[in-house]
Amino acid sequence: MIEIGGIKLHLYGLFIGLGIWAASEAGFRLSKKRKIKEKTFNQLLIWVVINGVLGTRLYHVIEYWDYYQQNLSAIPKIWEGGLGIWGGFITGVLTILIFHQIKKKKEKTKLTDLLDMVTIGVPLGQAIGRWGNFFNKELYGKVTSLPWGWYIEETGKKHHPLFLYESILNLALFLILWQTSKKKKTKSGEITAMYLMGYGVIRFCLEWLRPEEIWWKVQGVPVAAILGLISFSLGLIFYLKNRNLN
Repeated sequence: MIEIGGIKLHLYGLFIGLGIWAASEAGFRLSKKRKIKEKTFNQLLIWVVINGVLGTRLYHVIEYWDYYQQNLSAIPKIWEGGLGIWGGFITGVLTILIFHQIKKKKEKTKLTDLLDMVTIGVPLGQAIGRWGNFFNKELYGKVTSLPWGWYIEETGKKHHPLFLYESILNLALFLILWQTSKKKKTKSGEITAMYLMGYGVIRFCLEWLRPEEIWWKVQGVPVAAILGLISFSLGLIFYLKNRNLN
C-alpha cells in the first residue's frame, strides 16, 4: 500500500484497475474497427466490469469457503487479494449474452462481435493485474532452486513465480490476438475462440506447479486445470463451428 496526499492506495487494486483500463482500451479499438457504437461499447463495458469483479470474487470465496465461513467480514475485502478469473469469465459471458438479447431488437450488432470486443483485451488486463499478486505475495508455486525463484518470507523458501509466468504468457496471448484482429480474413468470433483455447492451455499447464495445499480439487484434480481443459475444448468447438458458419 502507498499513500499520496493522505490517500491510501492498495497496489493490488491499483494494478487490477490498470488492467481493466488497458483491456478496455484494446476492446474500444476493436469496437471501432467492427463499427460498434461507442455508446453500446460503454454500456456493455460498465456491466461486464461490475459483474466480472463480482464473479471473480465469488469464485475465490467459494474456493476458500473453509476460511471465509469463519471470516464473513473478509468476503468483500478484495483489496486484500483473492479474485478467480474463471468466475469473472462465467459472469462476463452471461452479461454479454443478456446485453445482446436486450439490444438486438434495436441494433444489429453480432453477438460474436460483442464477445470479441470484450475478449481481446482480457489477456492484457490479466498480464497487468497479475502484478497485484506480486505485491500481495500470493500466487506462488512449488518450491524451486531455479535462479528466478521467488522468495516468500512466510515459507522461508524460493517458489515458482506463477504470477510472472502467467503474466508473460497472457501478454504473449494478447499480442497474438491483437495481430490476428488486424488481418482482413479474421472472422467475427475468432478472437474469442482463440482466447478460450490459449488461456485454457496456459492455466492447465501452470496449475501443476501450484503447491498442493492450496489446490481446489475434484477427485484429486485441480478445478482450475479442469476448467482449462473445458475452456480449450469450448474454444476449439467454437472456432471450428464459426469457421463453417462464416
